Amino acid sequence: RGRLDRQTAEEMDRDCWEPELTRKLLDKNPDVRSSGGLVLQRKVREAYSRNPSLTNPEAAAIINDLTNKYVKRQGDPTYKKSGIMSLGIVVAGLAQFPEILDYHVPHVMDLALDLLQDKDTSVVHYSCHSMFFIAKDCHGMIMKYLDKLIKKLGRLHDGQDPMLLKPASTLSTELKRVLLEHPEMVQTRDCLEVLVELSKAKNPSIREFVVTWLAQFFEAPSLLQDVLPFLPLFLAEVFANMDARHRVELRKVSFKTLELMLARIKEALKKKSFDASDTLLTTIPELLKHATSPIDQAKLMAAYWMSDFVFLKSEDIENEADNKKWALIMPDILTAIFKWLTAEEEIKNVAVQLSHHSLKLAESLRDLPAVDIARKLLSDHVGAPLGTMAGAWSGDRDDKGRLLVIRMIGLQWLRMLLSRNREEILSSDVVTSLLDTIFQTLLADKSELATAALAVLGTIMEGMRPQELGSISPQGSDVFSCTTQRLLRIFKQEPQLLEEQGGEMIRHLCGHLDNRHLFITAAKYIQAHSQGDIEFAQRVVHIFNWILLTSRETRALREELLSTKPLSELINSEGEWVGSSSSSTRPLFLELLDPWFFNPVSALSLCLWAQQYEFAIEMITRFASFDPSLDTLRQLDQLVHLLESPTFSRLRLRLMEPKRHPALFKCLLALAMLLPQAAAFQALSQRIRLVQSGMLLEFEQMERQQSALEACAQSVPSSSPPPPLSAAGSASFTSRGTPAGADEVPDVSLLDVETEDPYCGLLKRFDEIQSQGHTPAVLST
Repeated sequence: RGRLDRQTAEEMDRDCWEPELTRKLLDKNPDVRSSGGLVLQRKVREAYSRNPSLTNPEAAAIINDLTNKYVKRQGDPTYKKSGIMSLGIVVAGLAQFPEILDYHVPHVMDLALDLLQDKDTSVVHYSCHSMFFIAKDCHGMIMKYLDKLIKKLGRLHDGQDPMLLKPASTLSTELKRVLLEHPEMVQTRDCLEVLVELSKAKNPSIREFVVTWLAQFFEAPSLLQDVLPFLPLFLAEVFANMDARHRVELRKVSFKTLELMLARIKEALKKKSFDASDTLLTTIPELLKHATSPIDQAKLMAAYWMSDFVFLKSEDIENEADNKKWALIMPDILTAIFKWLTAEEEIKNVAVQLSHHSLKLAESLRDLPAVDIARKLLSDHVGAPLGTMAGAWSGDRDDKGRLLVIRMIGLQWLRMLLSRNREEILSSDVVTSLLDTIFQTLLADKSELATAALAVLGTIMEGMRPQELGSISPQGSDVFSCTTQRLLRIFKQEPQLLEEQGGEMIRHLCGHLDNRHLFITAAKYIQAHSQGDIEFAQRVVHIFNWILLTSRETRALREELLSTKPLSELINSEGEWVGSSSSSTRPLFLELLDPWFFNPVSALSLCLWAQQYEFAIEMITRFASFDPSLDTLRQLDQLVHLLESPTFSRLRLRLMEPKRHPALFKCLLALAMLLPQAAAFQALSQRIRLVQSGMLLEFEQMERQQSALEACAQSVPSSSPPPPLSAAGSASFTSRGTPAGADEVPDVSLLDVETEDPYCGLLKRFDEIQSQGHTPAVLST
């Protein structure tokens, strides 16, 4: 009986293949074992070729023996290793039989997954090899088990057994390749849930494994729609991987993965493949948290993500419901921007770009809380530190640059808010701190800040309706008048600011405001508040006059001045306007003339431009009544160069008709008499000589006409003398048109212009200002 039992056991233990093949399968050499598995693969494939039935007895016998006698055998791990590897090789060879393959793959995969938990490392190793063969040749059928594989392979990456890292990595790499080839067979949700769970592990090797798999899912475009809802769940962990406490490789992989994820999201949003707005909105709070992260790489990448998200949204603002959500989180985005601006240079540059995109987006959001944003800007980011602005520039160069950028961006945001919600902001409680901030910024020793502050100031004042402007008077209480007068008070308190940046500031305002109202408001203020400080009035008038006559922004004002009627028709003997009392219709020339008296040279140039030549003569003859100081001569020198500029080309052309404009010619002669014989005198003398040459030519022409008339009169008998020449043909060079003798040379002393009564009042006011003993102050142009 014992012999019979042993014989029966040997028969049952005997394989269904020849003993030589069994020795190959149990050989210690892996290559020999693989060759044995290939032999079994050929046998099974031939069996199914003869009988392609799921119940093929020959093939079933081989697979059952490998399962029961090898894989499930207890004790010797050699059988497990050989069995699981051979099963993988056998099943991989059935790719030409899809139905049969689909029948056997689940059986082998269950066995292989169970062996991944075996205590013997070599068994786990061969289990990975078996699944590698299936992944390589089974048309993506292994993707059905991807979630389980990721979970088990992630555990193998814990580093406890270094020998398992290579087979696990090899299998993982092959699975990633198959994922891209057969994404439709993946249970995406189950896989991502496993990745989210693994991402919370503290082991850096497992975290690196998770990051590489996330990158692979983002590489598959068809899976992106399913992946994005999980983005907020694992984004925080990926950002945390860039902590300096982790190893360098993990930080690099995480950074590259974040770059890849962002690129794929941008591509999908640009193509509008699906609506991902809700997912992005839920991701933004996580990104904003990293504005205060101690990890610079995390700050940088979060700033990149926010910049691209905001840019993409600014290009597509059609979703009104989505716009409301963006409007609510815009204050938080702005707070994060200013935090990023204080970081290192690269992060700061990205934050500047983010601010630009956010400005564009905020302009198009209807429900933007403009007042709240303005209040936060003024209290936290722009207004508060400006009180110590002068001391702030004395620090480190990088700190000064950051501080400047922060203030500039803050002022840009204020200007945008004012341009879209001007009435709302100006009617709120932030208007006082807003104006205080602007004028404090003007006192900073940085011209870029002053320019940005002026842009905000111009936005406050531009586009005002007449009812907002009110009456333009020295005591005006409207916003326009108050801001203009406050700017002039700053100039009065800070002469250096007026000297260095005053002209540029006023020119900048002219580019944003109603220039007529600006000049009239400034003129009224100068007239009312400069009696005790003539020097300040002279400097301010000089700047405003120079801008009026030379700036591109004031071209319309110059055209209006050119159309001014003769002064004798505008004023009475007291120097008062003879029109109605409404200041809105009063000629601009009269609005500016009295304040311009504080600077005689500026008043003279204003009269020359407005073609008030008779009054200009009366003014210039009074220049000799006060000492010709160096400052006065310098301003006269500037006036001569201004007359020679292209702006005054029309005035110079009028010199070709001295009989029609005798007062102009006499004014230039008087100006030449006041100048020392320097460059300006030479230029003006040359101009006068050209005019005299023209006068001689005109005289010779008139003389020939007179001779021709006399000859005609002698040839035609008549009882009456020849008719006198008309005014157009007369040789006179006087204002009354008295003919000159044939042998006479034109005498400029004949160009006598009488002073009419209406000038008396104006000249009296001019003399009163000059009698205070102050001479004009020079100001570099």
